[in-house]
Amino acid sequence: MVYVFWISLLFVLYTYLGYPLIIVLWSKLFPKPVRLNMESFEWPRVTMIIIAYNEEANILRKIENCRELDYPKKLLEICIVSDGSTDGTNDILITQPDIHVIIDDTNHGKPYQINRAVRETESDVIVFADARQTFEKNALKMLIRNFSDPKTGAVSGELIFVSPEDQTERNIGLYWKYEKVLRKAESTVDSTLGVTGAIYAIRRHLFAPIPD
Repeated sequence: MVYVFWISLLFVLYTYLGYPLIIVLWSKLFPKPVRLNMESFEWPRVTMIIIAYNEEANILRKIENCRELDYPKKLLEICIVSDGSTDGTNDILITQPDIHVIIDDTNHGKPYQINRAVRETESDVIVFADARQTFEKNALKMLIRNFSDPKTGAVSGELIFVSPEDQTERNIGLYWKYEKVLRKAESTVDSTLGVTGAIYAIRRHLFAPIPD
């Protein structure tokens, strides 16, 4: 039992201390950053997919935020799926002629609706977003420019928590800061193991359907 204890302890220490130290050091010594090549890069067609459930209070603000993004309008499609909403979300969506709206009377859940939205759109790059968070005006271009490197398959944005009173950045806690450092180091070495669900992009041909 003593051996089991020490092996377990070493495993925990490696997970939370050893691995982070190794990956951060590796990223400093042998970095493989994204190779931006904006001179020959052509902005791709992009579909922003948003799954909404009872987002009456937020959906119009999100739509306006999408419209204000600094990206060629002819190359940007906004697709919003109402996942069985029972409030006024559907009433708002049907009045937006420039939005690709999918209304489902049944609440199937986010994975199901993501798969459906991907099937019903055709852009080169898919950007996933949530209804409650807003993007900085240049956020979409900052995401998409990374695809000027043909080795880039997916790009994660950064989620920043702000105070609703004055929109200032809030203290997000030690663990989230730790997680962000880890992701940045992993990205520099090869690839991060996860993305931020509220803001990330992926090449369409690399998207794998999510189990419902």
